[in-house]
Amino acid sequence: MSNTKAAPQLNPKSKGDTLEVLDLTTTAKHPERTHEVLLADGLTKAYTFKRGERLEMPFEHAVQFMRHDSFEVYEPGGDKPYDPTPKQPDAGGQVVLAPG
Repeated sequence: MSNTKAAPQLNPKSKGDTLEVLDLTTTAKHPERTHEVLLADGLTKAYTFKRGERLEMPFEHAVQFMRHDSFEVYEPGGDKPYDPTPKQPDAGGQVVLAPG
């Protein structure tokens, strides 16, 4: 019998999930802006953002906007920006370290 535990889930979202992205660069003068994301096959997909509106998109696309300060990424319907930090399983308030 092995004492090793399964590796913790590093990505709290699974493929197929969505996030919402808010473009902070839209203005009254420019209420719509289009930005592209790079897809796995080397093609791009364009998204048109409207001022003050979040745009729902696949998780894999939304996370590409997280590296830019001019965007905020949210859980669908959430009121706080998405936090990609891996979550520890409930350990009774104690930190659990990976074996080894």
